[in-house]
Amino acid sequence: GSGKVSVEELAVFLAEPNQLIIVPLRVSIVGARGLVNSTAAKNEYTAGRTRIDPYCICEIQSRPGEKVATKALNSQKDPQWKHSGEFAEYAVGESLLFSVWHRNLMSQDILIGRVKLPCAMFLENGFNSELQLWETGKGIKSYVKVKVDKLDMKGAATRNKGKISSLSAFESIP
Repeated sequence: GSGKVSVEELAVFLAEPNQLIIVPLRVSIVGARGLVNSTAAKNEYTAGRTRIDPYCICEIQSRPGEKVATKALNSQKDPQWKHSGEFAEYAVGESLLFSVWHRNLMSQDILIGRVKLPCAMFLENGFNSELQLWETGKGIKSYVKVKVDKLDMKGAATRNKGKISSLSAFESIP
């Protein structure tokens, strides 16, 4: 085998409705561009001070507690984090959620934008590209660059699906 997951193999996994396929998953948050703090821009008091101290979080959609997170970088609209991390137990089929935030020392952090990466987009060959962020504010085009290694099925384990209730391998993008 080439190490790639074939559609046939996946079909076998998905045909067993009570089993999850668990593999380690490596994710790299490379950088972002065009970030705008639209919350600050809308406020007349902060409109001139729209600096961004951005950081990015990657989470597995069904398990928001586990995450890969970058450090916040000071005053960067086009940050280069080059940060990698691993989810020890990724269930094949789950979407990854990437969210970019402005670290706000005075009050709660501000969402800059977020995007969902469905499993189907990295299942066979991994993923290494930019994704456009959503919820960025009207007319704002911001992007995050991420890399997801292809799944290594050699280390795969199965587990009963008890904990994860709703799981679709090919969820649609919002």
